[in-house]
Amino acid sequence: MLVSRRLLVGRFVIPSVGARQFSSSGASLAAIGFTRYSSSGKDRQKFKKRNKNEVDPRDMKKRYAKYEDYPDLKRNRVKEVGPEGDGLRGMEDYPVKVDDLNCLHWSDMQTDGVPSSDPGFSNVQTEALSRHKVVYQVLVNSLRYQRNYQQLTPVQAQTVLPIMQNHSMVVRAKTGTGKTAAFSIPTIHKVIEAKRLGVKGVKAVIISPTRELAQQISDEICQITSYGEMRKIRVGCFVGGLSKSAQMENGFERYGPVDVVVATPGRLLDLLHERHILKHFNNVSIKVLDEADRLLEIGFKETLHDIDKMMKKVHHEEFQTLLFSATTDRSMMNFAKHELGSDVKIVDTVDKNEPQAQELVSQHAVECSGWSETYFAATQNVDAGIRENGPYKAIVFLPTVILVKHFGEVLRQYVRDAFGNKSTVQVIHGQLTQAQRQRAADKFRTSDNAVLVTTDVVARGMDFPNVTHVLQMGAISDVASYIHRIGRTARIGHSGKSYLYYSNLELPFIKALRKKNIKIDKNDNFSPVTKVVDKVTDVCLGLQSTFEEDPVSIYNSLFASYMGAKKQYGFRGRDFTNEQEAFGLLIGAHPTELRPFLKNTFLKKEFKNRDKREGKKSRLFWH
Repeated sequence: MLVSRRLLVGRFVIPSVGARQFSSSGASLAAIGFTRYSSSGKDRQKFKKRNKNEVDPRDMKKRYAKYEDYPDLKRNRVKEVGPEGDGLRGMEDYPVKVDDLNCLHWSDMQTDGVPSSDPGFSNVQTEALSRHKVVYQVLVNSLRYQRNYQQLTPVQAQTVLPIMQNHSMVVRAKTGTGKTAAFSIPTIHKVIEAKRLGVKGVKAVIISPTRELAQQISDEICQITSYGEMRKIRVGCFVGGLSKSAQMENGFERYGPVDVVVATPGRLLDLLHERHILKHFNNVSIKVLDEADRLLEIGFKETLHDIDKMMKKVHHEEFQTLLFSATTDRSMMNFAKHELGSDVKIVDTVDKNEPQAQELVSQHAVECSGWSETYFAATQNVDAGIRENGPYKAIVFLPTVILVKHFGEVLRQYVRDAFGNKSTVQVIHGQLTQAQRQRAADKFRTSDNAVLVTTDVVARGMDFPNVTHVLQMGAISDVASYIHRIGRTARIGHSGKSYLYYSNLELPFIKALRKKNIKIDKNDNFSPVTKVVDKVTDVCLGLQSTFEEDPVSIYNSLFASYMGAKKQYGFRGRDFTNEQEAFGLLIGAHPTELRPFLKNTFLKKEFKNRDKREGKKSRLFWH
């Protein structure tokens, strides 16, 4: 049920400590109630006899010995209720009645004369949720004292109440506006209510388009619920890349089903096809589709329909469904009608007068002669940012996995040699295991000065705090992806900077941005710094013999990424190869090595047509 080997061990569920999932990134077996025991056989038998419902940590260590990052055991033990006791802090709890909430509007909860303390927040105080009895007191206390949520964001202020009124709806909300908490708060309340009533099985299902976003949502819910009576709530994160059997055992079979399922569509459907797992979904009261437009965009429409059909086999009553989406276009609304019926309630939390996310980002475009200069320019930006001694936290986007791996290693060696431990470079791409991806994401998330090199896997939904810069190496095929990428900075009212490194062949993309009224604040030509260029060249030279991919594969990867944009940008294959010859030499791919590949790609037709016109035998255009 867990998304990494580290988490699989660190969040193992033990009933004696509330059988919940722990969310701290440094979680260990100690964090779930294990203590150190002597290794004698007699002590082992005594332990098993006295503690029938517990697991000897040595059994766990043996069982998970194959996991390379197995944590050490410690002596501390987490109790079912923490130092805050029941979490009420001496306040009286109260029932929450939907009929009373139906008479309430979110504007009624605003505090007149109390301005927002920070950009991106509303003037609805978190305390108003208890004053108007919207959610339980223990949940409000956790938000205020555990998570330090003193004010709601506009998205939270406008959606928590209608969700608590049991409306199924489509919510249009931009990323970076606190929408995870917007659906998590009422979801947790409904789980508390169900547990108080003795309801068994899964009570809430949250579906995410990516593994990383699923883990992020799971972590947020775990942090909110690690307080008072909510410690008994069990949260399971089910994603691909890990053992399905282990997820079924730990999430459903060994200690009964979790209360909240956070999952990617493919893995959730796999689980629902298991009859003994499906039966635990008969009491689901709420289903959330986060980044619903992204789910449709990457082809999960049929999978989501199948999930809905499977759940309705065991759940004969209608359950509340929430679709959170950045857009509400026709395809999105057609899908919403299929999921929710014709009576679709739409809540648009995007203020028409509010600046768009891209308007909060200072956008720069830098023209490079080719990808060799793109390597130099991006590294130069990182070098300058780290030298300023202020916070520099950057995400660097590249078009392919091989380029992410190669440039990530170039940048890692450059930063290590130039700055030592002053900053770190993390890499995330689709060929890493889920455990590796999660570790890299955690390290970047908790760092003040770091660089993350990645593909579009983190372009949507992922929330990394305090990102100051977004660097895009090479133009992409659509404006929407560009906007989502730069949206990783300037989160919840903050500002940020973005840099797009493009070549002359990609000028049509700059024109497309202008047509969409996306303002590029500065458009310059690349000005190389000799010291940086020489160092990057030396690092690339050293990698020619040690990097896992050969130079031709790196070049081919870049070449293939431009094939789809050839017609859109209106360039010929030979234009691309002429422009990128210097890049081939930088990574160690000599033109003579590239000829066999180029002859079998879309250049073949160009050569054939040219040679037919010129009456020459087929040959490449360089010698």
